[in-house]
Amino acid sequence: IEGQAVQVMIDALVDEQPHVAFMTKYGVGDMLGLPANPDKPLTWSRLQRVFFYSDGARFVQKLKEVDGYKAVDKAFGDLPVSSEQILHSDKYIAERDLPDEIGLDLVGIADALPEGWELGEQDTWGEMGTIVEFVDAGLVDKALAASDGWGGDVVLTASKGEAKVSIWVSTWDTAKDAGEFDEAVKLLPDVLLSQKFDERPQQIVIRGEPGLFSKDQLKWLLDATRQNKIVYDPEKR
Repeated sequence: IEGQAVQVMIDALVDEQPHVAFMTKYGVGDMLGLPANPDKPLTWSRLQRVFFYSDGARFVQKLKEVDGYKAVDKAFGDLPVSSEQILHSDKYIAERDLPDEIGLDLVGIADALPEGWELGEQDTWGEMGTIVEFVDAGLVDKALAASDGWGGDVVLTASKGEAKVSIWVSTWDTAKDAGEFDEAVKLLPDVLLSQKFDERPQQIVIRGEPGLFSKDQLKWLLDATRQNKIVYDPEKR
């Protein structure tokens, strides 16, 4: 919605005020490539605004190239299902690239947790959220390569009192994409365990405060999480 609003404004003003076209010059990927500015650090809120207003407007521009605002109106009845489709409009406009469907064995994971731990809600970071995870950790130079090729993800939290851990399962389009994520994710400061599986590019990352779990407990949790069921490329079933 924000992207369409920006594009409508640009279309209305660009003849008399050509500079408005520069509002979409820098998308999230462009921002990550700029030299660091200590006076204006990249933050989640700043990147979110860029994503909504610049990348969103770029997405609308690509739709317009297909069939004008008729294509834009049609998209409101067939919304993008991932931030990846906004950042890479060809994955929406051309061959539709739907996120891989990741089903966790919640009973098995709950059984693998130490006594007193309770499962929380599941969430999805998406490509944009993955970028933010690295930016927030100060790994701006890794964020773009580490998130490119995102196939799907699910994040499951568990808690015991104030203590929390998260289990992050992600899939990747290619082994190269998975390798770049694997290299970067191990640099996050709160990673307790990270394991890449190569038969179909997949990564399981367990994050939390050091010392929460023993090595054996982490292995049991990894093994339980490994029992997930993934539908790769669901649109091609």
